Amino acid sequence: MLKGLFLHIFAKVIFVVCTYLVHLYLGKTLSPSEYGTIGVVISVITVNYNFLSNGVRQAVSKLLASQKYDERNLIKRSVITQLLIAIILTFINWMGADLFANILNADKMSLYIKLSALIIPFTAGHFLCLGIINGLKIFVIEASIASIYPLLRLTIIPYVSLLFKDSAVGTVMGFFTASFICLCGEVSYLLCQRSKLVKRSLKVSAHDFMANMSNFLIFFTCVTIILNSDMLFVNALIKNGNHIGYYTGAVNFAKVSYYLLSAIYIVALPAVSQAHSQNSIEKTIKIINALNSIIFFGVMPIVSIVGATSKSMLISFYKEEYAYASNTTTILMCSQFLIGLFVVINICISVSEKNKFSTILSIALTILDMILCYTFVQKFEIVGAAIASLITSLLGCIVSYIKLINIYGKVFDKASIKVIIYNIFLYIIISICLKNIIISNMFILLIIYAVIYFTYLFMLIFTKQINIKGIVQILARK
Repeated sequence: MLKGLFLHIFAKVIFVVCTYLVHLYLGKTLSPSEYGTIGVVISVITVNYNFLSNGVRQAVSKLLASQKYDERNLIKRSVITQLLIAIILTFINWMGADLFANILNADKMSLYIKLSALIIPFTAGHFLCLGIINGLKIFVIEASIASIYPLLRLTIIPYVSLLFKDSAVGTVMGFFTASFICLCGEVSYLLCQRSKLVKRSLKVSAHDFMANMSNFLIFFTCVTIILNSDMLFVNALIKNGNHIGYYTGAVNFAKVSYYLLSAIYIVALPAVSQAHSQNSIEKTIKIINALNSIIFFGVMPIVSIVGATSKSMLISFYKEEYAYASNTTTILMCSQFLIGLFVVINICISVSEKNKFSTILSIALTILDMILCYTFVQKFEIVGAAIASLITSLLGCIVSYIKLINIYGKVFDKASIKVIIYNIFLYIIISICLKNIIISNMFILLIIYAVIYFTYLFMLIFTKQINIKGIVQILARK
């Protein structure tokens, strides 16, 4: 598990770097208005991805990891289900493109939505294969694919600059290239592994598979809506196209912590599922505690450091005018981290067969988020959208942690609580020290970030605020 975790974190780092390279090019090359259009296109693609990367993917992963069912039968059922979802989603996007464009108050969006519909079948197959590989716990292959995928998405840059006059069309084609090539490699690999699939007398029932799939699908659909509804409300309710572009830039930076936390819940799902299926509550608690420690020790400092210097980051990465969204970026950094944390917590809850709790809570939070976004965006513009996300995600984490404690008992140790407090102080100190200092050179800023980050981690380890050896021992177990 430990090796898989680090490989997936490395893959997410590659994903973040590649994503930022694309946005660096687009943000500096295009006008804020054009960049805002691409932000909306990506949000539409992300909403489609939700139905393809969630539901069947997690269900097949969880059920394979439980080591109870005939694996060939389980994979066959997942392929049929994913294919049906892809067909339905393609039809909805293609036929409803004009309607969706009107809702988004952007007539040109119809073409981009139709183009996005054409890549759905390939994306569906890609994410299903990842779920199967994850459930079999072949983390090295899964992480390798997760690393190659964002590298292939860099084709957006030559597509936009050389091949397509319409930058939004070039962006869609970059997503297609990544999905198509990865799918070809994944299918070839799984066909080679077919003989290793374990045959068992017990076959998963349609009810159990659909129950797991629907709960995961609803949960991640709600998470995706929460992650992207703010962008859609900003586009629909704010008339200033430049402000939409500024918010697009803020969102792109804020999601870095969510991307890193997704590496943790990807590995946590099969690991915690296996521990729970073995009725090892003690082992499950230790895994959850170790994951908490990694989150607050390794990911939360990034939020503190970048959040405290958001103005410098926006100016160095984009243009000086993007400094308008500095406060918005800081708030979004916190909200995106909490949304990622919310997902990790509920993955741990879901393996205990308490799926309905996560489903009901996510639906309630989605409704709340949409109400808050609609209200706050009209009053406070882009800052209001960020505040709405922060309130929703914070409430979700609090309620989820209470439920997790009720199920497993002590899932927090004193070290984790101390590290949370240290991260808050880190944010305050950096904010005060760099309050009147603007660093416009991105290379220098990244060096400063690295120095602060690794110095901070070294201090925590040197003063023995975190038990690294204990975490490694827990996560290194099979």
